[in-house]
Amino acid sequence: DDDLRQALDLPCVRYECRSFQDADLDGRFLVIASTSSEELNWRISRECEARGILCNIVDQPEKCSFIVPALFTQGDLTVAISTGGASPAMARKIRKGLGEFLGSEYGAALLLMSRLRPLVLELGLGSPRNAGIFRGLVDSGLLEALERKDMAAAADLLAAHVPGQLHNRIPELLDGLC
Repeated sequence: DDDLRQALDLPCVRYECRSFQDADLDGRFLVIASTSSEELNWRISRECEARGILCNIVDQPEKCSFIVPALFTQGDLTVAISTGGASPAMARKIRKGLGEFLGSEYGAALLLMSRLRPLVLELGLGSPRNAGIFRGLVDSGLLEALERKDMAAAADLLAAHVPGQLHNRIPELLDGLC
C-alpha cells in the first residue's frame, strides 16, 4: 500500500526482505512484532522479554510489555482507545468517530481553561473554591456557546463563574478561540 511505500522511503527506515533472526533484536530498546505468524510473534516476544526489550504484538496485549492505543488528539485533549487487542481496526474507527462527537469546541474550551487556570490559582482562593469555579464552568453551557461560536454567551458564562477580579481579563481569555 502507498503508506507502507512512503514509510519505506524514509531515511530512518531500513527494510530487508528476509526471515526474522534473533540478531535483529541486538541493541534494540523497543520492538513491534507484527508478522502473520502468531508463533513467530510469540517467539519474538519471549526473546525480547529475556533481553529486557520492550515488545508489542499488535493484536495480543497479553504477550506485550506495552500497548499502543489509538490516539485522538484535539488541541490539549488526548483520548487513548484500546480494544485490548481484539480489533485494532475497531480502535481506529472509534478514534475517527470521536472526531465527530468531540467537536472543535472541546479544544477551544481546553485552551480557555489553560489560560484561565493560572489566573485563578494566582488569586489563592483555595482548592475547594477553585474546583467550584472550574466545575461550574464545565457544567455551564460553555461548550455549547463555543460550539455556536457565540463569544458573547461565552463571556457572560465566564463573568458568572470567575471571580470579579478576573472580569477585565475575559476578552483576552476568549481571544482567538473560535
